[in-house]
Amino acid sequence: MKQCLSALLYLICSVALLFGANFTVRGGRYNLYHYYHPAEILSAAAPDEIPENSEISQDSQEKNQENSEVSQDSQEKNQENSEISQDNPGENSEISRENQESAGEIPDEKILKRPRLIAHRGYTASAPENTLAAFEAAARAGYDCIETDVRFTSDGKAVLLHRPVVDDTSNGTGEIANMTLEQARALDFGAGRGEEYAGTRIPTLEEGLAFCRGLGLDVYLELKVPEMTEEQYKNIAFTVQDCGMRDHVTFISFYLTCLEGMAARDTGYHFRFLTSSRDMKIQHDSNDATVKQAMEYFWSIQETAGSVGISWNYTRLTPELAAEVENAGLILELWTVDDLNILRDMPLSCSAITTNSITNDLINLMDSPGEIPGANSPAIDTEENPVKNPGAEDITDIDDEM
Repeated sequence: MKQCLSALLYLICSVALLFGANFTVRGGRYNLYHYYHPAEILSAAAPDEIPENSEISQDSQEKNQENSEVSQDSQEKNQENSEISQDNPGENSEISRENQESAGEIPDEKILKRPRLIAHRGYTASAPENTLAAFEAAARAGYDCIETDVRFTSDGKAVLLHRPVVDDTSNGTGEIANMTLEQARALDFGAGRGEEYAGTRIPTLEEGLAFCRGLGLDVYLELKVPEMTEEQYKNIAFTVQDCGMRDHVTFISFYLTCLEGMAARDTGYHFRFLTSSRDMKIQHDSNDATVKQAMEYFWSIQETAGSVGISWNYTRLTPELAAEVENAGLILELWTVDDLNILRDMPLSCSAITTNSITNDLINLMDSPGEIPGANSPAIDTEENPVKNPGAEDITDIDDEM
C-alpha cells in the first residue's frame, strides 16, 4: 500500500514539473521553479491570516509606491526645467551662478577677502580726523576698531594728533610739543569741516580711550615720538590700564624702540611694527630697525606678548615678503588701503587692513569681478585735508607716514 502511494505522489510531481504547474498557498499562486522570499509569501496571504510584522511590509510597499510617484513628478519637473533652460539660457546661467556662490564654488578672481577693518584716524570720511566725532562715526559705520596717534604737549599731557604740528588739522599753527594742553584746547580742530564740527577740541589719550571703550571699539595706538621718555611710557601704560583698555589696545610704530619701551612696562600687550620696506634686511628711512630685527625681537617676546606682527605698506609688500612673515608665525596686516579691488589680490594671510573709506557695507556691494566705479576714490581729497592712496605706479612718491 505504501509503495502504491509513493508511486502516485511521484507521478503527480512529475506531471507538475512537466507542465510548470502553479500552486496556491494561503490564497497566493506560486510557480515551482521560482524561489520566493518569505516577505513575498506573507504579502499574498489572506487578510485575516497576515501576521503583525506583515503590516510593516505593507506600509513599506505603500511608501515605495508614493516615492515612485514623487520620483515620476520630479522627472516631469526636471524635463520642464530643461525646456525652460533651453528657452532662457541667460536667465538660468544667473541662477546657476547663484547656486555656485551658495555652494562656495566661486572663481578665485571674484573672491573678496574680508580682513578686519581699522578706521584710519577714525572715520574721516564723516568727521575730522583723530577726534571723538571721528571715532563715533567709525562705530556708526560698523567698524570695531580705530587707529589713532599719540603725542605729548609741553606740560606732558598725552593727546591724539597725527603730525607734529597743528597746522593741518586746526585753525592754529605750531608744534604740539611747544604748546600746553590749555593752549591746544583753545584751537578749533573742526575748522573747515562745517558748522556741525565747529569748536571741536583735541582729545587727550584718556578721553579717546574712555570714549572708545564706551563705543565698544578696539584701538590701534601709534607711538609717534621716536625717543619717548620713561615718564611718557608710564603715562601711556597707566592711561591704558586706568581706562580698562589693556586688552583692547594694539601698540603700533615705525620705531622698534617704542614697542620695546612699552613691552618693558607690562606683559600681554599687542604689537605691530609698521614699515614701507621692500626688503627684510634693509632698514627703511621711516624705521629705526629692519623688519628682520623686528621679527627677531617679536620672537623673543611671543610668550609674554598678547600678539605680535608686521603692518606693511600695501604698495611695498611682495608675495615673497608676505610668505616670510607667515612662515615666521607672525600676524600680517596692511595699510592704508582705500581701493576695494586690492582686497582680491592681497595675501590670504593678511588679517586686517587700515583704511580711510572701505566699510563692510561697501564690501557687501561687491558681487561681481572687475573694477568697481569709485572704489578707489579717497575718502576726502581737498587741499585742507589731502588723502594719499597711490597705486603701484606711484610708489616712488609714496607718503611713508601711516
